[in-house]
Amino acid sequence: MKRLFSLLLAVMMIVTLFAGCAGDPATPPSGDPPASSGQDPNPGSSSSNQGAVDPGSDSETPMYMYWTQSTGGDAIENPLCGSLTLLPYMIFDQLSTLDTTTNTRYWKLAEKIEQSEDLKTITITVRDGVKWHDGERFKVEDVVFSIEAACCLPTSTARQFWEGLVGGYEMQEGDADSLEGLSVDGNVITLTFKQPQPTGINDVGNTIILPRHCFTEGIKWVDVNSQPYWKNPIGTGAYKISETKYPDYVKLVRNDDYWYEKAGIKNVTFVAYGSNDAATGALINGDIDFGNRQLILDNTVAQNVIQQNGDIAAIITKGYYYRFLKLRTDREDGTGKESLLKPEIRLAINLLIDEVGISSIYGDTAEPIHVLFSPSDPAYPKHLTRDWVNVEEAKRLLNEYGWDWEDTLEIAYYYGDQNTHDIMQYIEYCLDQAGVLCDIQYIPQTEYASAEKNFDFLYAGGNAAADYQGIQYMYLTSTQSKEIGDINRRKDRYDALDQLYDTSVGEKRVEYAQQLMELNFEDNYIIPLYTQNNVIVYNKAHIFVPDNVFNNEGTCEYKWHEWKMLH
Repeated sequence: MKRLFSLLLAVMMIVTLFAGCAGDPATPPSGDPPASSGQDPNPGSSSSNQGAVDPGSDSETPMYMYWTQSTGGDAIENPLCGSLTLLPYMIFDQLSTLDTTTNTRYWKLAEKIEQSEDLKTITITVRDGVKWHDGERFKVEDVVFSIEAACCLPTSTARQFWEGLVGGYEMQEGDADSLEGLSVDGNVITLTFKQPQPTGINDVGNTIILPRHCFTEGIKWVDVNSQPYWKNPIGTGAYKISETKYPDYVKLVRNDDYWYEKAGIKNVTFVAYGSNDAATGALINGDIDFGNRQLILDNTVAQNVIQQNGDIAAIITKGYYYRFLKLRTDREDGTGKESLLKPEIRLAINLLIDEVGISSIYGDTAEPIHVLFSPSDPAYPKHLTRDWVNVEEAKRLLNEYGWDWEDTLEIAYYYGDQNTHDIMQYIEYCLDQAGVLCDIQYIPQTEYASAEKNFDFLYAGGNAAADYQGIQYMYLTSTQSKEIGDINRRKDRYDALDQLYDTSVGEKRVEYAQQLMELNFEDNYIIPLYTQNNVIVYNKAHIFVPDNVFNNEGTCEYKWHEWKMLH
């Protein structure tokens, strides 16, 4: 029954999930080389439709892109808090980006970012000569404001990283008005962290920069995302907004004053649809030219679309996005279940969850996992295996280690897409096979930060990060270290490995990450479920897409100057 349930969902569902990639497309200007690796800073495209490029770049015909937002409403979502489309990466620039396929760093609003030998100090040299879309000069103050926002916004995706800055936690808590670990000297910003930051150049470089002059002095961080600015935001990017009609569409026009090479397509229109089904129909009809994984994640659906419209092409790229169930030991109502502190009980729950069935919902774009690492990565610890499902063994463990069969296991989740809702129903079904009572709580993402955390497990997601050596790894410690606390029977070993992991780079860092995964494999504080690949779809009769920019998760060099409208 489980397999039938999953296979039916795999055929029927179209997915909306968070984009995992935070990046910006521009390559360095002539004479401004990439930071390392000796690679060609403009790798050639491998697109199958390259020969059909229109040599003209001034076509008035817009490229139509699928638009969706997690927040909805009548404004554009703050990219420091996440984005579901490429729209922010057309409007805004970052400090730098990294092409993980070639290990090439591209300097953007930073001319360079350097790190001290002890990995605790990072200096940013801010680029001069850049203008905002409204003509105002880009300043160091814009970078300082954006770092403070990334640190202090309640829903910032980088909040945990910036907490590590000296004074970061104090500013987040409202006990300081500025960041003690941030200083400015001319166009150089110095950042001082409490602990070594092996991936600091990449983490700092990923910061999208907002215009300080568009926000009032003394604004409270909790109010930033509700400012009128977001109705028609300006950036320094390759495109600027020309027209908005919320919640239907946003129109962009090429920024001809862009500080680097102009975009190849003059006009872009992001269009919203009432449902994924409606958007998929528009794709089949040729009304949408491009959609990333928020439009179609399941390759089964993508191939069905291609059968109906032969002009649609799909790019399946290796991804490092994963989902998991995470134990929460600090319920706010103080009613935590002591039996959940036993690793054997958590193992029993793990053995009841059918990861294979869950991942099959997404067809061949998802894979079940035992640890938080992509099975397609060469560093995946293949020696860590156990039964995916073993109901009888799970029942034995629950009985032997004192599970109270009258207890209700409470699981919360905050993703609002239909596939996630169905996954949660399936998890409830899995637990029911052993007679474990379950209560599923949906907390909308916009409410999660302020909601009371009265549940036992959180269904959540994470993503890979690429360090400046181009190695993919998982921030396992960032998803569990705060949950381990004093309840861990091997806390000293976790802490020692965590310290080694946080102060290492390259192969050693991956090695320590694997050792942490081995411990979690035994302790089950986190129950890994699946990892996802990505599906990019576009109309190859309408647009040329340099598809090598989508070859690997973590590569966000979109290279707008290479995109073209076709005859």
